[in-house]
Amino acid sequence: MPFKYRKKFAGSHAFVWLSFLQHRVEKRISLNYIDIKTQAVTKKIIMVKSLLLPKAISLRILLLLALNSVVFVQRSNAQDVAGKITQGVVWHGQKAAQITLAEIMERQAYLQKNNLIPRYKDRRVEGNEKEYLKQKFDNPNSPKVASYKSDELVEQTEKAQSTFNISLAFDAVMHSDITQGWLPPDPMVACGPKQLAVTVNGRIRLFNKNGAMLYDINADVFFSSVVHNSNAVDPRVRYDVTAQRWIFSAITIHGSNNYILLAISNDAVLTNKTKFNIVGFQQNKVGPSPNVDDGLFADYETLGVDAKAIYIGCNMFNSSSHTSVWVVNKADLIAGTLTVTTFRKIGSGTAGGPWTPQGVSNSNPAATEGYFIGTDYNTTGLLVIRRITDPGGTPAISDNINITVPATAYPQSVPNMNGCELPAIDGRLMLATMERDTATGKYTLWCSHTSTVNSSGVGTGSGDRDGVRWYQIGKLATTPTLLQSGTLYDNTASKYFYWMGTIAMNTRGDALISCSVSSATIGANGAVAVHFSAGAKGSTSAAQSTTNNTSSGYCGGRWGDYSSAVVDPADGTTLWACHEYVTNGDYVVRVAKIVVTPAAPANIAVSGNQASTWLASVSPNPATNKLNVIISGSVNERMRVSVTNLYGVMMFEKEIEKGLTSFSQDISGLHSGFYFITLSTGTTTQSLQFQKK
Repeated sequence: MPFKYRKKFAGSHAFVWLSFLQHRVEKRISLNYIDIKTQAVTKKIIMVKSLLLPKAISLRILLLLALNSVVFVQRSNAQDVAGKITQGVVWHGQKAAQITLAEIMERQAYLQKNNLIPRYKDRRVEGNEKEYLKQKFDNPNSPKVASYKSDELVEQTEKAQSTFNISLAFDAVMHSDITQGWLPPDPMVACGPKQLAVTVNGRIRLFNKNGAMLYDINADVFFSSVVHNSNAVDPRVRYDVTAQRWIFSAITIHGSNNYILLAISNDAVLTNKTKFNIVGFQQNKVGPSPNVDDGLFADYETLGVDAKAIYIGCNMFNSSSHTSVWVVNKADLIAGTLTVTTFRKIGSGTAGGPWTPQGVSNSNPAATEGYFIGTDYNTTGLLVIRRITDPGGTPAISDNINITVPATAYPQSVPNMNGCELPAIDGRLMLATMERDTATGKYTLWCSHTSTVNSSGVGTGSGDRDGVRWYQIGKLATTPTLLQSGTLYDNTASKYFYWMGTIAMNTRGDALISCSVSSATIGANGAVAVHFSAGAKGSTSAAQSTTNNTSSGYCGGRWGDYSSAVVDPADGTTLWACHEYVTNGDYVVRVAKIVVTPAAPANIAVSGNQASTWLASVSPNPATNKLNVIISGSVNERMRVSVTNLYGVMMFEKEIEKGLTSFSQDISGLHSGFYFITLSTGTTTQSLQFQKK
């Protein structure tokens, strides 16, 4: 007898009839299926009878196999066909306002002198925000583990012990410093060649790398030319290593149809002479109008940058809720014009897709495509990537690219001694960055978020503490693959909660986790931990606190919303952290410098079966015009010599004859900074780091 199943599409009047008729010719079909309870999508090759579908039905459907039932779901309205891309519509906005840092400071001084900057206390930024998202389903394919390692990663047979230390820590901003009085602070740090920039709600501060403040800027004054009688909130900052410029972003707090704000500097070291190109655009006026974002509020803007574009993602809400993204042409912004392409409703409760889509920052100067990544809108244990092609021309966006990860769960509110529970927000990703590991030569993506876990670090709704779950993803340009993941968590009865965590990898493959930590027996503190490249894959070191709050409680409401971890571009190995903690009953933003001491010498990476046959060293280091290379051992073949910067860009290369035991390399044409000189024969490769004065 025929088996028939009938289901009405959500939001549609169409009915779909599926008939598995006996005595028909069987066909081998490749389909995506999604579990009826979990929405987890998996490719299946199945044998089915002929399918009878009305010709009028043109919606793409996914065959759902679960509980011996067959159902249909409506496809995502972001794409026409799985695997294809949606072409964007390029939009041109107004010319940028250009202003020097000296002019910004002069304007601020005038306003302060004339008491034109009002002071407030304990104002909430998110007064109209639908703040949290709790996924409806759990991915049944997610392994129930605290750490994971792909077979593509080679495990070291001997686990050498690297170490790290906090070499500097200082308070960058206190709540009382913020004239607008905002809660929460939304702290973030970026690192340039010589400076640090710290952004919080209402404030932008610049420091040298010893922690001395150089500039203290009111964020509303900084963005005053584009703020449209509102406030600049939810600030972000990135240092763009590919263009050697600083990028700042924010949003206005108009209740709907608010503005996205951007500023880009003209140089790498910020001084009074630095010029900023500053723009603002109303979120719903970019591209075709009317559109699904009319009347909505663009919130929690994310910020990523690569060689071609700036990437901004937002959670949209008011009458409806979904996510949208904007791709800003970087070359045009540097030239003082605004060119933007938007892709709206790429994630929603109906279709899934990325929640809080993080624009990915990529240090690869040769990158030709960009990325957004987020946790799935509906399903835990699932990350979603959207690939952007031709970001510097006419951008297009891919369909959802789903990556199953170890099980996660909606995070719990965090206890703190003598205080109120602190919100953990939800399972959204905090930041996403791509860096190059000089040992492998590969760029990989790192990201992290908070999850409820048990005492074994496994993500589960029955857990009793929060941990920071992190991921390393490779093969972004082909088939994105989870290479490894790990969890920073407490496995003791103390039940320390680690939350609001971000992660970034340095050029040696060591990755820093920056977060907050609290429990019922301590106050809220800042903390850092490291995944060592020389350690076990998926492993995470014990955490170290950057602060020492043993008893001060906090009842200031929402926590975060950010933290940050970044790599120092001056050497490619030093790491910086920024996060929130409590002292004297109020929040403070902490910045810390982390130095990893590797198990092997910091500047040497040797591979090959005959690595012991020769070994190279360089002197002097730092060097000015010439670098002397000494080779000990036997070199019985020609040797290739190359010099690259920290981001893999080739400066020059040459070959030397076999048997040579020393040579001098002219480096007078290099800019000041850190580089790698790599020597290769058929069996051995060695890289040494040096500094050009």
